[in-house]
Amino acid sequence: MRSTLFAAAIAVSLTLAACGSDSSEADDAAATSTAATTPGSGDPAVDPAAPSDTVAIEFSGDDSDAFCEMAREFDENDPTADLFTSDDPATLEADWAEASGLISGLAASSPDEIRADFTVLAESFTTIGDLYGKYDWDVAKLTEAAETDPEILALSDTTETDAASVRVDAYMQQVCGIATDE
Repeated sequence: MRSTLFAAAIAVSLTLAACGSDSSEADDAAATSTAATTPGSGDPAVDPAAPSDTVAIEFSGDDSDAFCEMAREFDENDPTADLFTSDDPATLEADWAEASGLISGLAASSPDEIRADFTVLAESFTTIGDLYGKYDWDVAKLTEAAETDPEILALSDTTETDAASVRVDAYMQQVCGIATDE
C-alpha cells in the first residue's frame, strides 16, 4: 500500500491535528505508527509517567484468506491515494464515501487478531469524514476550524489509532505479504 489504507486515516487525522498543534508532535506520532512494536505494560498512554516499553508483534495466518485477498485488492487500487487531489467538495465527498465503504468492508471481514484494531481505524476514518461533512467537505473551512473546533483538536491524541495502526500494519506485512512502509 505504499502507505497503508489504515495509515490513510491516521495521516488525515495527523494532517488536521498538525493544523492546530506543534508539527514535531505530529511527526513523532507518524513515526510511531510505522514501528513494528506496540506499547507494552509501561504504556505512557495509560500512565504518562511510565517508561515506553514495547512488545514485539508477531502474527501468523493464511495469506490466501478472504481478508488478505481484499486487502491486496485495496492495496493495488487504493481509493485513499487520491482523496485530496480535488478541491471540489462533491468529488471529495464521493471519493471519501467510496473509500469509507471499502474500509468498513475490510473491518467487517478482519480476522479476530486485529478486528478491534481495525475497528478503531475504521471509526477514526468515519470520524474524520464526519468532520469534513460538518464543514461541507470544504478543505479550506475545515483547515480554518482546525485551531478552534474541539472535535478536530481531539484528533491530535493519536495514541489509540497509532497502536491500532502498528498492529494492523504488522498483520498486513506478516500474514498478507503487503508492504506497508513503502
